[in-house]
Amino acid sequence: MSSSTPSSVKTLLNSLSDVSFVLNESMSVQSMSVGSGVLRNLPRDDMIGRRWLDLVRESDKAIVSEALQTALATPEQAHRADAGLLVGSETEPVPVTCWLCACAETQTVAVACVDLRGETSLRQQLVNAQRTLEQDYWSNRRLEARYRRM
Repeated sequence: MSSSTPSSVKTLLNSLSDVSFVLNESMSVQSMSVGSGVLRNLPRDDMIGRRWLDLVRESDKAIVSEALQTALATPEQAHRADAGLLVGSETEPVPVTCWLCACAETQTVAVACVDLRGETSLRQQLVNAQRTLEQDYWSNRRLEARYRRM
């Protein structure tokens, strides 16, 4: 397998992402592009010009800041960070996986984010199914114990 060029890494990240940001030298959103996914209705005017860390949930700022510093220290390599993205007036942050890749020539950082709401919903359904199975198991055990006593 051949080594990837910086432009191919960015192309790959942009093709996989639901939303992409380009951060300028001051780590503010310079531009953004949205795919055809569920995040296509993001308020672009509200996001462009804002600091990247202001778009991330408070509890995730340290993780994202560390990934950002790592990306700046090693340009042309993608670094992953999971965070909650604050979009518009929604009270609930959108869980996303972000890949950050700094460009050495332009001093910008490309951020590609994948929406994890579908995966989060699927995981919650799995947890609910496991709980239901456990409740049914213990209910059957109690029923069996009563039957044996009779």
